[in-house]
Amino acid sequence: MLRNPENLFLLALTAVWIILLWQVAARDIRRRREAFASVKMLERIASHKPTRRPVVKWLMVLLGLALIGFGLLRPQGSIFEEDVYGEGLDLVIALDISKSMYANDIEGNSRLDVAKAILERMTNGLRDDRLGLIVFAGETMVQSPLSYDKGAFLTFLERVSPNLLSQQGTNLAGAIQTSLDRFDMTASQSKVILLISDGEDKDQNRLQAAVDEAVRKKIPVFTVGIGSERGGRIPVARNWFGDVEYLRHKG
Repeated sequence: MLRNPENLFLLALTAVWIILLWQVAARDIRRRREAFASVKMLERIASHKPTRRPVVKWLMVLLGLALIGFGLLRPQGSIFEEDVYGEGLDLVIALDISKSMYANDIEGNSRLDVAKAILERMTNGLRDDRLGLIVFAGETMVQSPLSYDKGAFLTFLERVSPNLLSQQGTNLAGAIQTSLDRFDMTASQSKVILLISDGEDKDQNRLQAAVDEAVRKKIPVFTVGIGSERGGRIPVARNWFGDVEYLRHKG
């Protein structure tokens, strides 16, 4: 298949011009030889010293011009178009950012840093899906609305820290309810909630009500527990000497 078939006409004209030029040049050379010596003398000299240099020279010129012309035509493989239809899902991620997520009990890394790293890898592997981010502790907040913009999502994810919310706790019910409110129920996309937390909700009745609403709306809620079995201390600040101070439970 040729990308520029219109160049065929120009190449044909060029070929005709080269043939005519060759004939004119050959005729001119023949006349000059005849002016220098007789035809019989030239034939005798040519028979003793044959040479193909002029022919080879012209062949090289023709070959070069042919390659240039072939390039101008821009040959290429067959081109076809195919419409590919894909429908992504709407995924709202509810991320626990309570103070306990500061605990460094996962190979020396904090629970929050590990969760953010997992979400970053997951985001880079998604294509046609919309992502939204909810952060929660004792209260909830929409950190990133549902969007196809993966770059914006990762920027909002990077800014997440336990300092975003003042009220501490683990409000799983509020996280689920806020996530449900982010969805457009008239849209045809599949809808999923991903809940990442290291704690449990003390208000089981409220949590059950939120789960029941998700079931009624046919929106699955996947939960990911983060942390280690042995647990870890929760760093809260540094003292005047630069030493890390940890959260202490009263009593």
